[in-house]
Amino acid sequence: MKSPETGQKTVLIVDDDELNRKLFGLMLSARGYRVLHAGDGYRGLDLVREEHPDLVIMDLGLPDMSGLEVTHRLKTDKDTGGIPVIIATAYMFSDDQLSASGCDGFIMKPFTAPELIKMVETVLTRASARM
Repeated sequence: MKSPETGQKTVLIVDDDELNRKLFGLMLSARGYRVLHAGDGYRGLDLVREEHPDLVIMDLGLPDMSGLEVTHRLKTDKDTGGIPVIIATAYMFSDDQLSASGCDGFIMKPFTAPELIKMVETVLTRASARM
C-alpha cells in the first residue's frame, strides 16, 4: 500500500539472493518506490499480510518453497489475491505453471533497470485499471 508518510507505492522483493534484493531495490527506489525485502517465501507471505504492498516481485528458486507456490498462496487468499505479482527468474518454466500460479507478469533474469521499471509500471497500471 502507498506509504502514508510519502505517498510512495510499495514493492516487496522476495528473493533468496541478497545481492539481487539490493540491486532490484536500488533500481526501484531510484524511481521513487518504497522497497521491502524478504529472503524466503514464508517471510514474503508474512510481509505481504503485514504491509499490503502494491506489488510483489517474486523469485522462483526460494529455499523453503517455490516462488510459484508463494504466488499461488497469495493469489488464492481473499486478503492478498488482488496484489499483483511479477515472477523474476532465470529458470525456465511452462505457461501452465505460470498460469496456475496466478502471477500478473514475468521477467527473465538478467534484466536491465529500464526493463524492470517498464514491467513494474505496466503491471501497476493494469492493476489500477481493474480497481
